[in-house]
Amino acid sequence: MKQPIEVTGGPGGSVFLLDSGEKTALYDCGMAYCAPVMLERLRTVLAGRTLDCMFISHSHYDHIAAMPYLRQAYPKVVVYGSDHARQVFERPGALETIRMLSQEAAEYYGAPGSMPPYDDDLLKVDVPVGEGDAVDLGGGVAVRVLATPGHTRCCLTFVAGEEYIFPSETTCYKSLSGAVYPAFLSGCADAVTSLYHCARQHIPRIMAPHYGLVSQAETPGYWQACLDSILESRDFILAAGRRGLDEEGIIKAYEDRFRDDEIRAEQPDTAFVINTRAMIRTTLREDAAGIRSPYEGKPLD
Repeated sequence: MKQPIEVTGGPGGSVFLLDSGEKTALYDCGMAYCAPVMLERLRTVLAGRTLDCMFISHSHYDHIAAMPYLRQAYPKVVVYGSDHARQVFERPGALETIRMLSQEAAEYYGAPGSMPPYDDDLLKVDVPVGEGDAVDLGGGVAVRVLATPGHTRCCLTFVAGEEYIFPSETTCYKSLSGAVYPAFLSGCADAVTSLYHCARQHIPRIMAPHYGLVSQAETPGYWQACLDSILESRDFILAAGRRGLDEEGIIKAYEDRFRDDEIRAEQPDTAFVINTRAMIRTTLREDAAGIRSPYEGKPLD
């Protein structure tokens, strides 16, 4: 199949267009404030064709908040996501958080007032999909679904044409600096298991979250680098807890150790704290319960 085309509208979640020659699909849609530029780029690439569907990796605002504007531009688009994501979009509290973080991101990236009003009802999953499902895009291209919880419980990974894999943020996200960072908010053990699940698909081209196509030189070691990053962060949190640091102390220590200038430019402060707090609580909870992935310590291949 054709190489996916990036149509991202600004800093934040990456957006890619898949084109089978018969149907078109978007992978995520990015932040709300990025919607005008993203839609302009999408229209340019589509050159008069319609957008048939969208696959969402999970329900976090930086990946899906532009959905209402996308639906306004392409009313017939069909959105595929996990059933858990569908349920998230039905919760008033979650919709409030998406709106709040979207507004903060617009200010953080110097685009205040760039979010036109939108209807929360336009944030929804039309067709729930999960592990083992596949969506036919025609032209001999199918998009296969892997359940990859760990970042959130609603995370999905998509394999397009058995050539490109779009791993969820569960398996780490790649900074523009080239480094990979963990984000196991809902389960570190799940994240390790999901990473093994992705690595063992042996898909040749990796579209890393928040980054794009991993170079051929980096591809052979990509999954190992992600695994090392997850385990390093987990072990750092455990060591900090054993030194007697409370949650706020661990957040500060984690920020000092892992948050460089590149990540500061890519992730708003509130989102960083929310994510780090979740990773700390997940790590300490799983350690207390003796929870580990059954794959930890095994070869990735």
